[in-house]
Amino acid sequence: MSNRYACVGIIGATPTPTVTVGANGVSTPLPTQSDMVSNSNKFVKVNPGDTCDIVSFYNGPIATEKFVAWNGGVGGLACTNLQANTYACIGVKA
Repeated sequence: MSNRYACVGIIGATPTPTVTVGANGVSTPLPTQSDMVSNSNKFVKVNPGDTCDIVSFYNGPIATEKFVAWNGGVGGLACTNLQANTYACIGVKA
């Protein structure tokens, strides 16, 4: 089949590349929170103004302690380093 066209982008859109990471082979959206565990299998984009408690509550809910453990760079339970417009781990592969 020739002369086929496919849309590969939209004017004004920001592409989100993915990369397969770790031995678990899960495609991970980029950019990610720093120091995220390597066995993540579920992700959420962090919005401006989100806190660790908000992300944890609206994605499960999962315990904030688990979210912080899976995303080591967020600044602990104080959540002082959670970065907007990045992807955070909200689930892990056992």
